[in-house]
Amino acid sequence: MVLTRPHTQDFDDLIDMISDWVLKFAEPIIDNPAMCEKFVSAAKKHPNDISKLRKFILSHGDLVHGCFFPDTDIDILTAIVLRFVYDNIFQKVLFGELRNSGEVVTSIEAAMQTSVEPKRGESSSPLLSC
Repeated sequence: MVLTRPHTQDFDDLIDMISDWVLKFAEPIIDNPAMCEKFVSAAKKHPNDISKLRKFILSHGDLVHGCFFPDTDIDILTAIVLRFVYDNIFQKVLFGELRNSGEVVTSIEAAMQTSVEPKRGESSSPLLSC
């Protein structure tokens, strides 16, 4: 499938929306030590999710390397979400079979724009320790 200019713009918009969404969710937690501690405590109640996240990060050398630099938490979280989208949407056989794949990307973007903000500290999986 060859992407046209509108499709590439839709893809760029999707990437920007995902980045903004991660920033909106994570920044208040990372920047507030009390919220960060509350988030980590809540995450510890889900050790299987913590294990999955650790395995995912450890399977990507660039993410592991990025963890050693200060102030990269949001960048790493964004990379995790983008890789999930890439692996589970753009690399699926079904995606190539969709005639309206551009519309699918646009609908995902629209859903993210209108979605309710995630409740801070109530995630079922930890992102990174603060």
